[in-house]
Amino acid sequence: MDHLIKNWEKIPQDCEANFDLLKITTKPIREQFGVELFNYHRINQDGRVIAIGNRPDWAYRYIDAGHWKNQVFLKNFDQFETSITYLDGNGKQASIAELLQDAKNSAHIHHGVLSIERKKTYTDFFGFYSGEDSSKFFNLVINKPKLMKCYQDFFKKKLDYLLNKLLEEAPKLSSLIEKNPNTPPNTPPNTTLHCDFVSEEEKTKFLKLSSREKECLYHLRENITAKELSKKLNISIRTCEFYIENLKNKLCLYSKKEIESFAELCNEMEFFEETLSNIL
Repeated sequence: MDHLIKNWEKIPQDCEANFDLLKITTKPIREQFGVELFNYHRINQDGRVIAIGNRPDWAYRYIDAGHWKNQVFLKNFDQFETSITYLDGNGKQASIAELLQDAKNSAHIHHGVLSIERKKTYTDFFGFYSGEDSSKFFNLVINKPKLMKCYQDFFKKKLDYLLNKLLEEAPKLSSLIEKNPNTPPNTPPNTTLHCDFVSEEEKTKFLKLSSREKECLYHLRENITAKELSKKLNISIRTCEFYIENLKNKLCLYSKKEIESFAELCNEMEFFEETLSNIL
């Protein structure tokens, strides 16, 4: 048992070590939709597992309280299907009810939604949890059909370097659980939901862009090169590179990949329709 605990203890340590980055990355859904706790874990085809979240205090509590012993969402990656589950503590899983009650008492978490994305060689798990005031939270998970998925993509792109680094050091399923990882998961009933996002601060940054910069941003969501962008805008490659650098500075982003992700979010939120109707 001691060797299992030692492997689990790395998770809250990773959360704590990357707290500032995770706080910034989850700020939009916290401010706009009241998501107080967000966590992500991934199970690879080869059995490697990574987990990270924006609340190291809860991660430490999770380990100390022994909730990891009854983790129903740790199975071989192919035991899951893409779905979204509302976690309310009233299902058949006593371990989930106990977990949510402890989260309510110790971390002031009242409602949770788990989004599962099954891929060809791995499965992603995204946990969204609200505080007592859940009106904004349910607006996200019920009324905005594309936003949660959009944020999930944003999170992975934003933390791509960190997640790959964690994968290099990731433990195997067999070193985290005593159960047979091939046992089919006994999960709560699934409810299909989806979602949308962007903080007011980021929208303000978007609105301050020039029309040409917005047009450039719009096309960058297509994951195109500076050369391809120059053809679309009928300007030189050097000018395109200048616009891309300007976008990085004005939007406080650090790579073209982050710009592309931000552009896709803006497109989902229909910002471009509002501001570029005379161009597009």
